[in-house]
Amino acid sequence: MIKDPDQFNQNTETDEEAPYFIENFDIQKELDKYKYVKQSRNLAYQYLSENKLIIDQRYDLKKQTNDYNASYKCKAYDNKSHQDVFIYYYITFAQYDIYYLKQILKAIEIQKFLNHENIEKIYNFDIISYPEINKMYVVSDFMQTNLSFITQSQQQLTDEHIQFFMYQILRALHYIHSAKIVFGFLLPRFIQINSDCSIKISEFTSCVGNQNQKIRSYIHKNYYMSPEYIVEKIITEKSDIWSAGCIFAELINRVKLFSGHDDFTAITQILQFCGEQNEEDLKFYKQINREKLSTLMPKEEQISLQVRFPNANPLALDLLGKMLTFNLEKRFNALECLQHEYLADLYDPQSELICDQEFDWSFLDQQLTKEEIIMRLYKNQLFFQQN
Repeated sequence: MIKDPDQFNQNTETDEEAPYFIENFDIQKELDKYKYVKQSRNLAYQYLSENKLIIDQRYDLKKQTNDYNASYKCKAYDNKSHQDVFIYYYITFAQYDIYYLKQILKAIEIQKFLNHENIEKIYNFDIISYPEINKMYVVSDFMQTNLSFITQSQQQLTDEHIQFFMYQILRALHYIHSAKIVFGFLLPRFIQINSDCSIKISEFTSCVGNQNQKIRSYIHKNYYMSPEYIVEKIITEKSDIWSAGCIFAELINRVKLFSGHDDFTAITQILQFCGEQNEEDLKFYKQINREKLSTLMPKEEQISLQVRFPNANPLALDLLGKMLTFNLEKRFNALECLQHEYLADLYDPQSELICDQEFDWSFLDQQLTKEEIIMRLYKNQLFFQQN
């Protein structure tokens, strides 16, 4: 069992819940002009620290947490379901370009589509709109902390902890990939965790279809990015396995495996880790990039995983090597990882879910205007109100 997450939470907040106050606020007449908003809500102001937010009174805002994408992310209590939830609060559409709005829409559509115990579930989506102010929020599973805080803490992790974490991450990826979705940029902070060691993957804004697609990254660190993304800006499901492998190594050693702040440093460190690559291993790269990679090949002998991680389970290192293989064709996929001997005590082929249909990406292929994207967001709002 993991200890109380507040003991190793690395943010600077106190454990005291932020005070909040409610004052009555009626904007239903303003909301009626939006044809996709059909059901009345009991909206009110609430204070989160010093921030004044409009939200349905069924939610009591409690404590703000860190999030890089939402304007605010906070713990809240749902008076209707009688459970804690997370609320991601986004302020003003005007602040976002059309790409960012599309990312929010994509994440909502994907999480609405997926249904797996190791994937964050959305319970509600609401848009608060009236003249000159536009706000929206997403309500999802509450989880006590994330894997980034775990790896940076003094919390002791046994091989059984690591084994269980990786099993859940890989079974979630296997399910996601079966829907023809590539997660994109899997980071430790996107892996939410509770004290019983249960895991849920969150943050689906960087997902792409299961094909060689170029995407724009809002993540400025290269620590978990695959070599094919760093060099060619290409993402496949094998790129997710690379990212999961980097997280695996970090769980074992409690430090980031790679620390490159730029593409050159990142790919140099990766080549030093993976060792010299032959022409077959580089065939996925453009000729000009193959030539550049050839000049970066390490001269010294590759350091074995046993030397890098002397206290690790040999089976864990064998799986790690299969996940952090430079050659895309030789790198394991999620199912092969699950079937590895390291996870034999946990893997049950009869219990592993796959998605019964592929996610429909067609709406992202359309040249939508900002107004059309916003109207699609309103349709999602109506979906959650009716369900």
